[in-house]
Amino acid sequence: MPGSSSLTAPAKLDKFLRARPGAEITLERLHDIAEIEDPYDLAELLVELIHEGRLERFVRIESPGTHGGIADFSDILEIPSIIHDPSSDTELTVSPDNLRTMFRVKG
Repeated sequence: MPGSSSLTAPAKLDKFLRARPGAEITLERLHDIAEIEDPYDLAELLVELIHEGRLERFVRIESPGTHGGIADFSDILEIPSIIHDPSSDTELTVSPDNLRTMFRVKG
């Protein structure tokens, strides 16, 4: 497998996780904090943190107008094809452009 991850969170990421239980964070922000360049190493670390119960992964449907969250789902198969967007009071056809992978820090 590419990379050489030791499956230990870098100090900066570990400090972030300990200080912010309940925080919601994007994959991009986790990547910035972890400072791990190899995507395989980052993926391996995230899987380990999820298995340890330190992170929870979910998918958020975002409003195209406000980029605010409309609904969160733990499984991509639960995501409806159409959802009401309260910020615009319209029915939104869900597409990959409206989905964001998120993580919640477990405390």
